[in-house]
Amino acid sequence: MSSFAGGGRGSGRAWSSPNFSGGRGGGSRGTGGPFANRGGRGGGGGGGGGGRQHHYTPSTHHQQQQTYDASQQVPPPAARLKCCSYYVSTGSCTNHPCNFAHVIKMHAAIEASSILPSTSSTTQMVTPIVSSTSHSKNKGGAITNRAPISDVALYVNPTTSSLQIFVSSHDGTWRVYNATHNFTKELEHTMSSSSSTNTATVTGTLSTTHNNNNSSIQTQQQHKIGTLSISSSSSVLICGFEGVHVQLPHVLTGMIFAWNLHSPQDPPLEFHIGPNIPYAHTSCISCLITYGSDICISGSMDGTIRIWTFTFHGSTTSDIGTNVSSISSPSSTSNTNTTTTSTPTTTTTSSANHAMSKCTTTLCGHVGEITGLVVVGNSLLWSCSIDRTIRLWDLSSSTCVHVITPDSPGGHTDAITCLLSYTSTLHGTFIFSGSLDGMIKVWNPTTAECVYSTHHGVGVCSMDCTEDLTGHGLILVGTTSGKIMIRNILSTSTTPDFFTLLCSLDARYTCGHDGPVKCIKAGPNHTFYSGGSDGYVCVWEITGDFGL
Repeated sequence: MSSFAGGGRGSGRAWSSPNFSGGRGGGSRGTGGPFANRGGRGGGGGGGGGGRQHHYTPSTHHQQQQTYDASQQVPPPAARLKCCSYYVSTGSCTNHPCNFAHVIKMHAAIEASSILPSTSSTTQMVTPIVSSTSHSKNKGGAITNRAPISDVALYVNPTTSSLQIFVSSHDGTWRVYNATHNFTKELEHTMSSSSSTNTATVTGTLSTTHNNNNSSIQTQQQHKIGTLSISSSSSVLICGFEGVHVQLPHVLTGMIFAWNLHSPQDPPLEFHIGPNIPYAHTSCISCLITYGSDICISGSMDGTIRIWTFTFHGSTTSDIGTNVSSISSPSSTSNTNTTTTSTPTTTTTSSANHAMSKCTTTLCGHVGEITGLVVVGNSLLWSCSIDRTIRLWDLSSSTCVHVITPDSPGGHTDAITCLLSYTSTLHGTFIFSGSLDGMIKVWNPTTAECVYSTHHGVGVCSMDCTEDLTGHGLILVGTTSGKIMIRNILSTSTTPDFFTLLCSLDARYTCGHDGPVKCIKAGPNHTFYSGGSDGYVCVWEITGDFGL
């Protein structure tokens, strides 16, 4: 397979699905590369993964009882290594010798969302768990009826070199934790124009001066955050959420705000479709990606995809390093965003920081929530949806050039939850797709041919790529059961099979999430971060040898 530069990582989330049926076997045809002419285990051989029956929708915070029907589903695969629960949860083990693997440890399980209103009379924000000694395999018996985590993004402060963890939640708040300083919470910001619901913690204060007659989102209401993204090249935080605009006080719409992290005290830039359409989508934003320094692509629960350009002209390099805790809320003073018309597109400007955003393209074709987006090179966009399809878009012509349906060779048979781009120095770029049918499939990025499939015995919610201590590629897979599976990607001399299950993390046996793993992000120094529907963000580190 030829190499393609610039394939960006995608995003994905576990949302609704009509059913959770067994996966169909993946295609075994190949066109070159390491996956050619090799059917996946349970994939190319037919009858790929279904697994535990599980139904999850964006509005369902509590997981339903899961059952396993051996007559209809493929058993979960066995892992090469069984992790030591003592080592995973505490970072040490007193058993000598220990019969279990010391390869992964959990540094923290952060309570990163508020308690659901049904179980608390208030929506107070709670202190994150940061002591590694308090992490039992069930997070110390802590309350798990919290709002689900929707996304995690990582940002390295260019001045202090500290790693900051941005976490968004369905409680309408995003929070920032400092991974360099014992996961201290630096900020929490609620997507509401009401000063009573904007709360700064630990360091700094938020700008909470509002005029509720002019603020773009209505007061006294929490707004579910669907996703967030950080453009590392331009240091811009982009948040997609569900809000109520004052011009449409009785309707929830999809809104996008962007903050320049070089000057976070400035009001956010709002993304508007048009001068009389003061929102980004008609429903909640479900995924966001950025590429380059000035392009954002958004997907929504309404099934549409929009491509935006944005600029922040007011910042200089001397602004870099401004404390992110000074981030501002929308203001109604002279800095309020105004919309001007530009044919054939609309430009939204903010006079405070000379920022502009423009919707350049709208892509219509999906009939369900957009759950994943990946750009290959500079001309091809892959998208996936809970409508069980994957679409390929030519960005130069804004047309859909290919559709993968359940009836296509290797197509998924249930809601598709995530997309991921993976580039190998030797073999080029591949696209991975995950689905509630329990399958991860590997695709040729330009021909859209399925070249490999592998089953997981349970629905796939999220995934990302990282490396082991010796540089071998790994895929991190979050599932509907709360289990995190870690697999190799390419074959090695000691592991000839692709996607061999190396180990798994499970709250029942080691520690982990008590519900679907809605997002997973690889970090520096062999760390990774998982966010669950249980309201926790778990911080993990790969410390040992997987035998690759």
